[in-house]
Amino acid sequence: MKKKSKTKTTKKKGSFASSASDSV
Repeated sequence: MKKKSKTKTTKKKGSFASSASDSV
């Protein structure tokens, strides 16, 4: 989970799409 958080901060646009998919 920590890794995801870091990615979100680093790449909000790219991570956002990935995070949303993972979240769902």
